[in-house]
Amino acid sequence: MSAGDAFAPHMEAVARLLLGEPNTRLSSKSELRFGKHGSLSVDLESGTYYDHEAKVGGGVTHLIEARLGLKNGGQIEWMREHGFALPDRDEAPRSAPAQRSRIVATYDYRDESDDLLFQVVRMEPKTFRQRRRPQPDDEPNAIRDGWVWSVKGVTLAPYRLPELVEAIASGHLVMVVEGEKDVDALRLRGIPATCNPMGAGKWTADMDRHFDGADVVIIRDNDEAGRKHGDLVASRLAERTQRVRVLDLPGLPEKGDVSDWLDAGGSAEELFHLIDTTAKRPGEEPFRSKYGALWLDEILGKVSTAPWIVKGLIPSRGFGAVVGQPGCGKSFLALDLAFSVSVLAITEAEDARWFGRRIQPTGVAYIAAEGQTGFVKRVEALLKRYRVDNLHDFPFVLIPSNVDLRTDDGDTGPLCEELRAIDRMMQERSGIRLGLVFIDTLNRVLAGGDENAPEDMGALIRNCGRLQQATNGATIVPVHHMNASGTRERGHSSLRGALDFMIEVERLEDGGNRWKVAKQKDEGDGQTFGFSLKSQIIGMDGDGDAITSCLIEPVDTRAFTSAPKSPGKLPPQALNAYRILFEHCDDRGERRFLAGHERSCTTLTAWQQECARQNLVAPGSTDDALRKAFQRAMDTLRAQRRIGIQGDFVWPMLRRADSS
Repeated sequence: MSAGDAFAPHMEAVARLLLGEPNTRLSSKSELRFGKHGSLSVDLESGTYYDHEAKVGGGVTHLIEARLGLKNGGQIEWMREHGFALPDRDEAPRSAPAQRSRIVATYDYRDESDDLLFQVVRMEPKTFRQRRRPQPDDEPNAIRDGWVWSVKGVTLAPYRLPELVEAIASGHLVMVVEGEKDVDALRLRGIPATCNPMGAGKWTADMDRHFDGADVVIIRDNDEAGRKHGDLVASRLAERTQRVRVLDLPGLPEKGDVSDWLDAGGSAEELFHLIDTTAKRPGEEPFRSKYGALWLDEILGKVSTAPWIVKGLIPSRGFGAVVGQPGCGKSFLALDLAFSVSVLAITEAEDARWFGRRIQPTGVAYIAAEGQTGFVKRVEALLKRYRVDNLHDFPFVLIPSNVDLRTDDGDTGPLCEELRAIDRMMQERSGIRLGLVFIDTLNRVLAGGDENAPEDMGALIRNCGRLQQATNGATIVPVHHMNASGTRERGHSSLRGALDFMIEVERLEDGGNRWKVAKQKDEGDGQTFGFSLKSQIIGMDGDGDAITSCLIEPVDTRAFTSAPKSPGKLPPQALNAYRILFEHCDDRGERRFLAGHERSCTTLTAWQQECARQNLVAPGSTDDALRKAFQRAMDTLRAQRRIGIQGDFVWPMLRRADSS
């Protein structure tokens, strides 16, 4: 085993717990291989692992971090919770912390006479160590930088003990919290508080004697470890104190503590009010279900207030699908939905709708597993249409990459980590959490699997569940194909059974498109909505061809025409006039219903004036020269059907260099 890693002896047990049973065909006595192809190996002699696909490896804590995302001591806590025999937190290394760590805070633990007993030291990266001053009988090699990095044999005491003794003697209410930072935050507000060293679950009998006759309130952190720790302290102090109560602060995030509550605006006055009205004596606490059990009086009103992303269609936590045959516009529709909830729901606020349905601002990650370049163009087209500014502030992320969401050694774990990071960045940028993840398409992320095989489809559904769990309950929406006859979605029936909702998209015989609510578990289904795909100019290539993409346009009627394609290249002067026209229409044009469609257009006069401003002819030319040049360019563009004219209005007609 590696002498440098104290956790190396636990590598095999940790690996089996995290990865399941190894691949026996590829494993040996000295090495375990995990996954169908053995792409992750565990060296039993060194206690290390290596992921041959991701090209990363390391020791036990690195493996836990890679699979579960735990950092800064969370790996060690996870091992403790799963029964691994580890040294106590006070049994620190024989040497001082590694050079890459730095001290960011120290907390002095003193006895009743105010003499220093030991220090708790907070390091960065976040971890905690304990140290004390040397004693005459200490071994010289145990002393580093004037400290012994261990408190073994030291009688432990509560934090800020002299102040605690004074508060109890004066009959003041005393708070017991979980960490030194919380104690100091309360002390700054004039509230007597204390904690034990080394965190949750480490309250010892040495602490009990200091609380005789005290009036104690235990403020629990908002996680399972915090609740268990609060219950432990309450049971230990119940017989020694005048009174002990337990308080759970309202509105805390998961793993939140009293410091978070104070930082969010909580005050000392409000805290004492909560203690008076909601703190419970041990045994008085209400039943807390581990599985979210609801009594009848708790159910009332929950359904009516259930949050939606798209009202009546897409819940804020769910699993859905957008399905349709090739060429029906399903990816365009899915991207339009993604853009609407992540951008338009913010810019249009209360007026924001998607096909008439109210939408809520929601962070979106769109995984484009195929056609990545086309998706970049589609997003650019949406930004062009809606002229969005301050792009940094909107919670939308495009992930143009193929991923494997089928195999155990695929991309699900790394993708979970990335989505967690994206969620954090979205909150920092916009204050909005990641709530919707599109996967386009389902077949591509099956990574060669069989859509009709229950084991492959089941694996993908499970991995979508892992993505949902990693994103704190985001709605996951794969985009998927219909069967050849267009009667149902492709693949095993377990997919439809797992869906909370399904949007079915189809192209009609008359050239139109429509989508319908094919499944909605908690609302009515069957509603149908029409739409068309409208071209949006993104730019122009060197031949004068418009670079375009398509955008969703809700419609009530389905009369669709397509602009004819021009036969050849344009002369330089006509090309310049055409460029001036579409840039002018795109930047400063007006929307009018012309030739059966709503178009961005301008007047012939405005176009000619813009051509003069941008020197369609050489500077200094006469007005007559400009008029003739403009007329020649307009005649050429009209002959090649590059422009449309109705009355005084003109607009560019699209020659598609890219069908998008």
